[in-house]
Amino acid sequence: MRMLPIAVLLISVALPNADAFGQTMSARRMAMGSASLGGDAANVAYRAVPKVKGRSAGFTLPIGLVKVLSDPPSFDPGDPNFNVFKIANLIQNPPWNLQLGTAEAPSSDVVVNLGRDHLAVDLGDIRSYLPGKVARISALQTLPAPAIGFGPWFAGLSVITQYNNDLQLNQPLRQALEGAEPFLPLTEYAVTDSGLGQAIAAIQTGAAIPLMLNGTDPRERGGMGLYGGARISLLRGIEYADMRNVVSFATSDTLFGSTPVVLDYAGDFRNAGPAGGGWGQAFDLGAVIVAGKVEFGFGVNHIGARVNWHGREQQTVRDSVTGDYKAVVVNDDLSFSTALPVVLTANIIRPIAGVLVAADVTHASGVTEGHLGLERWFGPLALRAGGRIDEAKALQSSAGVGTRFGPVGVDVAVASHGQSFGSAKRSLELAAGLSFYH
Repeated sequence: MRMLPIAVLLISVALPNADAFGQTMSARRMAMGSASLGGDAANVAYRAVPKVKGRSAGFTLPIGLVKVLSDPPSFDPGDPNFNVFKIANLIQNPPWNLQLGTAEAPSSDVVVNLGRDHLAVDLGDIRSYLPGKVARISALQTLPAPAIGFGPWFAGLSVITQYNNDLQLNQPLRQALEGAEPFLPLTEYAVTDSGLGQAIAAIQTGAAIPLMLNGTDPRERGGMGLYGGARISLLRGIEYADMRNVVSFATSDTLFGSTPVVLDYAGDFRNAGPAGGGWGQAFDLGAVIVAGKVEFGFGVNHIGARVNWHGREQQTVRDSVTGDYKAVVVNDDLSFSTALPVVLTANIIRPIAGVLVAADVTHASGVTEGHLGLERWFGPLALRAGGRIDEAKALQSSAGVGTRFGPVGVDVAVASHGQSFGSAKRSLELAAGLSFYH
């Protein structure tokens, strides 16, 4: 994998955003379960909705990077401080925020049951870190688009980044490692790892207008407003890379026969740089209904989003003479296209007895996430709490406080998240950031 899409992705998550499957870089929203507070880029119709007191945009500070840079993990397996579980947790939970505590390494022993033509391995605590059916690390981000507007019309420039990695064990290997079942003769055991990363520039233009108004102010009692928006994006590829790796071995008719078990590896790679980035298009739609104190939003992004590329395809093969692996260029003039997943969003915001209640649901790539947040102000001090269903369908919780100095707010949040791979254990992270209120 080339590193440019990953670098752009790390930059993009440091800025406010609202797309699915990425960190929420707002400490206020993070404390409220990462729920949408309206007015974000996930719904283009919000450009036409009148601003309301109490809404904000903001960003978090990289307080977690200080800890990692002061005590970086060792990537040398020969180092006594090498901890593969710590590295895996670092990859799955990027350290922009401060991680409270450390990833727990398994503490139980690994038991190997060996007999005549019999082999079984009990991994103990390590089993909780094995991936589920598919262990996925994914992010889809859109940088805030600096835009100029003329009435309902606007135009701007943004960057969309996507990263996805899926790791899975085949059924025989899962049964042997997760269920501690004996290894079987004449059976293939395999691990498959596939992923992609892409960065795409988006030249955007569109319009957002009120479609229907009842009363002078839709947020007054009896008032109602319906707002709609559409956005067209001309896409230009910046960088792309994907890969599929398979590591496997097959047992013979006798587990401990005279023929040694051979570990096999196969890898397929495609990449394209800025010179190979082609053009594409995407379409976004949004609608917002404001009826008194209640606000509903619906958005569909990346409709028909597809980009053409011109790059190289490589495979890793075993040399039949030496037995060594080498990379072979299969096609140095490869034309292909990639798509962005359609992102569906729905949100609701309503104050109830002085408490701001915000909830939303996002869906993309077959994964649905839900968020719920509460906020109550006591003079200049805000108390917040929330929860979310993450992409692993696990319930995570959060809480935080904030204060305001005129239009500027200071926020602190603590939220739980899953640990490495398939572990059901949770860790906590601390975020601190600024908010800029309307």
